[in-house]
Amino acid sequence: MPSVRTLLARVQRLEAARTATPSPIVQLYGSVDGFAEGSEGLDRVDFPLVLAALRRWEADRVYDHMHRQRNGIWESSVR
Repeated sequence: MPSVRTLLARVQRLEAARTATPSPIVQLYGSVDGFAEGSEGLDRVDFPLVLAALRRWEADRVYDHMHRQRNGIWESSVR
């Protein structure tokens, strides 16, 4: 029979695996809005489209299916 400590460690690992990993934008800026606040002076026409794409990216959790190649380029692992 497993010890209480072993069971506690297992539960902690399971809970850690269930927590959502923050996106790179959230890791760097705290939120998409934080990114927008720090991006003053960018193109007024195109930047709202970029923000909308980032918000959709956050909502759909697209970054969960991305990985970085050795050359630094992000690539989707879904084919």
